[in-house]
Amino acid sequence: MLSAVVLAAGEAERMGRLKQILPWGEHTILETVIYNLLACDNIDDEIRVVIGAQAEKINKVLQKIDDPRLQLIENKKYKKGMLTSVWAGLRNLPRSTKYILFTLGDKPLITDKIYKEIIKVLKQKKPEILLPYYKEQRGHPVIIDSELLEEVYKLDTCGGLRGLIRKYPQKVYSYPLASDRILIDIDYYWEYEKYRSEFVK
Repeated sequence: MLSAVVLAAGEAERMGRLKQILPWGEHTILETVIYNLLACDNIDDEIRVVIGAQAEKINKVLQKIDDPRLQLIENKKYKKGMLTSVWAGLRNLPRSTKYILFTLGDKPLITDKIYKEIIKVLKQKKPEILLPYYKEQRGHPVIIDSELLEEVYKLDTCGGLRGLIRKYPQKVYSYPLASDRILIDIDYYWEYEKYRSEFVK
């Protein structure tokens, strides 16, 4: 019923280094994102990780993760924008996939507990687009119904999935969360140091 797409193809220019494989506790940032998703049994189809910049180096790190749901996808067009990674992650989805959960590869603070809460709401409400938010700010993950995939392929690369949300506000179910973790990504090295010191033991 549910597949996940992790968008992790960027060059991390603002970080100045390949943030996907920076240490984060016992793992790396991207590994932590993946393990948090793998802990969700309700993600029962595939967990697709879209990589691009320095793909070989990231692929080498992720090879040790042993789970049949995990699929690594290389997006050779990643420099043309995040939407190209969205498209790459959607290609040849399992036929059983009804919903697709999108998250970013630099959000290790979104725990499996948060994912499970959002997925529980998905199963109860069955919206076409599910968006979590914290104090009026929209966060991740974003979940969309597979019936909207044709619309996703029509989106302009400049707007990303935001274009879909703007086009179909009536299809969006906004779910309030009590945690700001859904807002926090790691773009700069000072953010990496700050959040790692605050949250990683």
